[in-house]
Amino acid sequence: MSGKSQRRLVSTNSMCSSHLFTILTLSLLFVLAAFITACASDGGTGRNIASQTSTTSSATPASSATGSTNGNGSTANNGGQQPTNTGTSQPGKEYHVKVYFSKHGQDSMTLVYPVNRTTTSQAVATASLQYLIAGPDASEQAQGYYTELTSMLKGASTCGADFTIKLNTKGSTPETGTATVQFCRDLSSAGVGMDARVQSQINATLKQFPTISKVIILTRSGNCFGDESGANMCLR
Repeated sequence: MSGKSQRRLVSTNSMCSSHLFTILTLSLLFVLAAFITACASDGGTGRNIASQTSTTSSATPASSATGSTNGNGSTANNGGQQPTNTGTSQPGKEYHVKVYFSKHGQDSMTLVYPVNRTTTSQAVATASLQYLIAGPDASEQAQGYYTELTSMLKGASTCGADFTIKLNTKGSTPETGTATVQFCRDLSSAGVGMDARVQSQINATLKQFPTISKVIILTRSGNCFGDESGANMCLR
């Protein structure tokens, strides 16, 4: 083979090697890019799952005084429904509320259980307490639900109703998140056990609303309900 032919062969082999190197390099880059994309996709899925599971929680039965859970283990927050001081209603529109009753057979004086009610009034806090005073229906009574608040109220009203509710008020002082309930009729109680049950029922019924985090309960004379000390500690 002549020197010229040898040089041509060497040049051809060099070109082939160069093309092969380029093809291999591009193939490796393609595989690497696909691998990185797959990893990123898996990582995104993992974050989504973590985000979903972190928002779930299991509620446990607790005293209604905390306002966070009720007797059957479900949360007491009522879907963002906001109470108002107005008694207006919108034709055809219903608001779903819960009323919390005590239940026979339970040793705890603060454990309460929810039942469902509907109202057309935008004053859902007032409506809920009215339902509490009305008491459980026949089927609910058969299941053991009860309240002593109905029988505690005695005599004529000084305000034309059983009670008044002031939102964002502690007694007569403005306080965000506090609702003050003042009864307009006399309250007759058999003792601290009855007082504790009624307080738990009122607290849980009103704290179902997100804007109410604290409840003050006053008698017709403006004293703290169930305060045997006479010091009106609920207003301090």
